[in-house]
Amino acid sequence: MDESSVRFIGNATTLIRHNGFTVLTDPNFMHRGQRAHLGYGITTRRLHDPAIDGSKLSPLDAVVLSHLHDDHWDRTARDGLERITT
Repeated sequence: MDESSVRFIGNATTLIRHNGFTVLTDPNFMHRGQRAHLGYGITTRRLHDPAIDGSKLSPLDAVVLSHLHDDHWDRTARDGLERITT
């Protein structure tokens, strides 16, 4: 039997699990009130905390980024997610 789940974390951040494979989309773990830089001097303020803290994630198999603005790939995620290079 396939084990699957989808968990919305906030903004565009979603944790997808299927058959032991775990993917995180657009990691954004900034907290309420923090500002995300969108480019060309434009910022936005986070209105809600993420559903879970990025440091509480189990190991990931992949991270999917739609684009590199801070509201989809923030410094908290850049600094906190473990990187494995091959």
